[in-house]
Amino acid sequence: MPADVPIRVLAALNKGDIYRKPNIGMYEVVEALYRQAGYEIDMASSVFVGDAAGRVGGRGVSKDHSDTDYKFALNVGLKFLTPEVRPGP
Repeated sequence: MPADVPIRVLAALNKGDIYRKPNIGMYEVVEALYRQAGYEIDMASSVFVGDAAGRVGGRGVSKDHSDTDYKFALNVGLKFLTPEVRPGP
C-alpha cells in the first residue's frame, strides 16, 4: 500500500455503547473528522449498505441476523440499500 494513503481504523469495543449500530456515535466521529479536514458529508447523495436489514427468510432466502444496519441508516438519515441492490445511475 502506498505510504501516502491515509488509513484510520474505528472500532466499537463494547456491546451496547454509543458507537455500536444502530446508535450513531461512530457516524458522529466520522462526521467530525471530515469536518476538521474541511469536508462535509453529502447526505443526499450518500447511501449506507448493509446486510442486517431485518429481512425475514423464506423461499430459499436466509433470514438476516439483525436489523441494526437498517436502523442505523434511519437514525443517521441515510438512504439504505442491501448488498444485493445496485443503485441506479
